[in-house]
Amino acid sequence: MVFGKKIQRLPSHVVDLIKAGEVVERPASVVKELFENAVDALADEITVELMDGGKELIRVIDNGTGIPSTEISLALERHATSKLVVAEDLQSISSFGFRGEALASLAAVGEFCLRSKVEEDELGTEITLIAAVELSRKKVVMNRGTTVTLKELFAAVPARRKFLKSTATELAHVQDYLSSISLAYPAVSVTLKHNGKIVFQVKKTAELMERLTQVFSESPIEMVPFSYERGKTKIEGFAGKPKFARPSARFFVTFVNGRIVKDRFLRGGVLQAYSGLTVKGLASSCVLYVTLDPAQVDVNAHPAKTEVRFWDAPVMQDLVTIALQGALKDAATAEMAYSQPELAKLNQSKPSAAMVKEKNYPHSRGIVLEVTKPKSIFEMASLERPPGFAQEKNNELPFGRFREPRVEEVKNEVFATSRFQSGAQIASTLQTQIFDTVAQDVFGGAKYLGQYLNCYLLFERSVDLLVVDQHAFHERILFEELVLKKENLPIQEMLSPVLVPVTGAIGSLVELRLPELKKLGFVAEVLRSHELAIHAYPAFLNPSRAGEVFEEVLARILALESLSQEDHHPLIEKAKRCQGEFESLSPMERSLEAPSVFQLIYATMACHGAVRSGDALTENQVNLLLRKSAGIDFFAHCPHGRPVSKVWSKKEVQQWFLRI
Repeated sequence: MVFGKKIQRLPSHVVDLIKAGEVVERPASVVKELFENAVDALADEITVELMDGGKELIRVIDNGTGIPSTEISLALERHATSKLVVAEDLQSISSFGFRGEALASLAAVGEFCLRSKVEEDELGTEITLIAAVELSRKKVVMNRGTTVTLKELFAAVPARRKFLKSTATELAHVQDYLSSISLAYPAVSVTLKHNGKIVFQVKKTAELMERLTQVFSESPIEMVPFSYERGKTKIEGFAGKPKFARPSARFFVTFVNGRIVKDRFLRGGVLQAYSGLTVKGLASSCVLYVTLDPAQVDVNAHPAKTEVRFWDAPVMQDLVTIALQGALKDAATAEMAYSQPELAKLNQSKPSAAMVKEKNYPHSRGIVLEVTKPKSIFEMASLERPPGFAQEKNNELPFGRFREPRVEEVKNEVFATSRFQSGAQIASTLQTQIFDTVAQDVFGGAKYLGQYLNCYLLFERSVDLLVVDQHAFHERILFEELVLKKENLPIQEMLSPVLVPVTGAIGSLVELRLPELKKLGFVAEVLRSHELAIHAYPAFLNPSRAGEVFEEVLARILALESLSQEDHHPLIEKAKRCQGEFESLSPMERSLEAPSVFQLIYATMACHGAVRSGDALTENQVNLLLRKSAGIDFFAHCPHGRPVSKVWSKKEVQQWFLRI
């Protein structure tokens, strides 16, 4: 308490002004409250009239059920409502309003006039108030519905009025609200007039897509419809195609049971659905409708009712991601397969038995060597190429992923029989299992033309020209394989482990995370000398890149931990730079137990393990890439969101040269 002042009850008119400040912030707040009342009253025609951006006059006219003349005075009292009766009703709110504060708040901040009529009354009733004090009441001739007029907004609170922005700004806020809320109610006609001129109007319709077209200028083909149901929860809407992602989405609207809300879990679910489909930092437009049991969401979390609390917010976020992701991937794949000919298996000869050689060698860790003055924290250049990486010269790839298959790596059923088979028999088994099961894909029937800039692969597919980014393509293939194999990644042991000097804090943390590193394909050991001994790495990696990838993986693990930032170590510096990758994840997801974190790390491993731009590939190497892609259900984008391919039709190519 203030020294020397007594505690006393505030006058009712002061309470009204305080409460009004929670509900009414600007003209758009007034329009929002009155629009919601109109929808609750089953209106299907709502007109909003403004003067000077709403600062001088706001009028909302609806054709709803109206308010009986005997209840008008009560409707203007605070906490008077027809939408709640007992406390238990708060657990299942299905209407917009329920607090009973809107009309009382509006009457407290300016010259307020309410006119309303129900169907059975011959005349309507008009009541006028200034600063919540009634001035007049009379009968009027009018149609069924309600008209609310508010003049001189914040005239009773001059300190609030001076914070209103320019006319254009306040008008823009009102128009943004009406264009957004009208997306949830296509059966309602909405008109906005400013200074007597219509500035926004949409007619009633039965289709959400038609309303979307009315509100926004984007063609409907640029939006992907999605729908998903689980129990009593339904998630549907329209999402912008990934290729239309921009630094700032033109519109991003989320509804919960018809109410516009801003919720980080819903937004996180949408952003997660675009993960791997758009480049980081870009966002697509989205209109999201969530319909669920009112008992599963608390709408009584904010006076303006713009925030909600879900009973299980992380689950809701996952459901949103599931709802969008399938539709977005299907749309991206459909575009990639534009004018696709009939799918057919690639016509390639089988490798000879000579390509599959039986390898029998002891796995030994060898002698632990000390690494001195490394160029980075690793020095992998001196590593010998381990056994099993010998390749046919014509099929050798610069990235080491598609080396010849080894007996040690075949499936369990081959393990069970290999000791009783000859090398030729094993080769035959491998040919059957690995090379005969080529799935159909969008490259079916494509003719390989060559490389451009040692970066892009060119194909003639039917009458289309197909250009593929070789790094993004291979990166997606590796990512999908990593996600599929998860904890069963084949590993390659080193002949001589590499020692990595670390601080005591890093060593202690890594020791706790050795199981997670093993899941990612790295077998490591923490030595007493504050060093890490790396014994094995994922088999798909080129040996010369294993250290680089381990450094990237370890940095991301450190980025998730509460490690002191005072230590100056290359890994800690890299971890600081990696922290931004986890911004789109909720706090509950930012742990190594979360699948989303593993997928981010898989994306990093795939990126560093893939063929790079500038690597020259032979036709046989390209064919190996195509064979790997046949088992991948989605490769329209790399895991980091860059597109993999671009198709130009015959017509487009002919237009380049003015042939048509």
